[in-house]
Amino acid sequence: MERKVLMEEKIGQRHHPDNQVGSSENDNAQSFGARPSDCSKRILVVEDNLVNYKIVSRFLNKWGFEHANAENGVEALKMMETECYALALMDLHMPLMDGYETTRQIRAHEDSRKANLPIIAFSADAVAEIQQKASEAGINGFANKPFKPAELHAEIERLIASR
Repeated sequence: MERKVLMEEKIGQRHHPDNQVGSSENDNAQSFGARPSDCSKRILVVEDNLVNYKIVSRFLNKWGFEHANAENGVEALKMMETECYALALMDLHMPLMDGYETTRQIRAHEDSRKANLPIIAFSADAVAEIQQKASEAGINGFANKPFKPAELHAEIERLIASR
């Protein structure tokens, strides 16, 4: 716990729905405090690595998306109960609950809007077997780490538009 707090103090404020995302002038992220009437610009980033989250959050800010971070699948499922999202970027390898199981639980949700949430796997494992396993779990798209910003942006827009 102490390590996590120190890391957050060095890198910036942790990104949750009830506080301003970002802590520096360069992180002009959207706040969840002023909620839009729909969820079309909200993305849930399920990523346990704070550095990876900070990198993707800068691009999401640039593209005009609001975003929140869940450090694992358990936290993501809890956040989905109180917030709505247009899409999730899902790390596949996390503590407590990985991206595969998190996706399976999302797909089993009783609310069809939540169950049909577009999900992009976000992983350094780009091998075909991993992509196949992600697809079988119900993941809609795949983005490699490190990602190519234009490709990730196009995939996000494609999946949100298909909703």
